[in-house]
Amino acid sequence: LRRVGASILPNHDIVIFDEAHTLEQVAGDHLGLSVTSGQIEYTLNKLYNDRSNRGLLVAYRAGDAQQVVLECRHTADEFFHDLEVWLERQGKSNGRVREPEIVKNLLSPVLDKLAKMVRRHGAPLKDEERQDFTSAADRLLALAGGIEAWHKQKIEGSVYWIEKSLTRRGRQKLSLAAAPIDVGPVLREHLFEKVPTVVLTSATLAIGREASFDFFKSRIGLTQAKGLRLGSPFNY
Repeated sequence: LRRVGASILPNHDIVIFDEAHTLEQVAGDHLGLSVTSGQIEYTLNKLYNDRSNRGLLVAYRAGDAQQVVLECRHTADEFFHDLEVWLERQGKSNGRVREPEIVKNLLSPVLDKLAKMVRRHGAPLKDEERQDFTSAADRLLALAGGIEAWHKQKIEGSVYWIEKSLTRRGRQKLSLAAAPIDVGPVLREHLFEKVPTVVLTSATLAIGREASFDFFKSRIGLTQAKGLRLGSPFNY
């Protein structure tokens, strides 16, 4: 959030990471991207669910935008079906995607189109009512941008893959994912060089015969740090 000029936590001089051995994985998850078919379905249903005839666009009688929701839903079904076919033809269990544009991406443009329509319908409303439309439009644009970034592999130094899973209702879900191969440079630039004091604590940071922190530091981009290894207070 701070990388894009926003924040939830107040400004601080000290940050403490407990269970710090998970820092690399958590950073990779958040610095990469993930877009699922379920996220798109949920966002579209909040706008217009044709089965129940409910949603934000129904409440405000935005019939033209409702038709574009149906167009988005149909395009999303085709897009994820094409990805599933590609995945089956590869015959690889890890879902790794090594090249961009493996299928056509007609979904991002129609999501962009819907976002503009939603924003336009919300423009003449009062502030509180308009906020619902603005949030929905922003969400649509974020999904469209995430899909396009994954489709064209725009995030340099990252690995891309497709995951297949089942929802709680037993429906199939596809996830488009990407994560940086090395999170060290980003953590160094946006964490270690910005916060005066960073404390990393965990029971499993030191490894090897010499119980060194060097490997962990190299993985998270930490170049200057003091290390303290303490024995266990428990008599194993």
